[in-house]
Amino acid sequence: MKKTAGRKNIDPDNPPLTEKQLAQLRKGIPNTRAIRQRLNMTQIEFAQAFGFSLASIRDWEQGRHAPDVNTIAYLRTIGLKPQEMLRIRKEARLAPA
Repeated sequence: MKKTAGRKNIDPDNPPLTEKQLAQLRKGIPNTRAIRQRLNMTQIEFAQAFGFSLASIRDWEQGRHAPDVNTIAYLRTIGLKPQEMLRIRKEARLAPA
């Protein structure tokens, strides 16, 4: 691995993403805050309603972390059909194990 100024041990087969690449990736991530606000929910209400941790909601909304691929798909579905997702979660909780 080569070293560059300010960066340690850059893997030549997996270089860091450029700012442009990062911006393109962020475009595909649903805006959790916008979805939550459209549903008129607090962070706590949104987390409880859809099965997320409050810390995750905060991290996503503040840009500290991005959701994983499966969570991105789930957030997109919540954004498109929130009432349906709430109904499915409620039914799943009531179903016998």
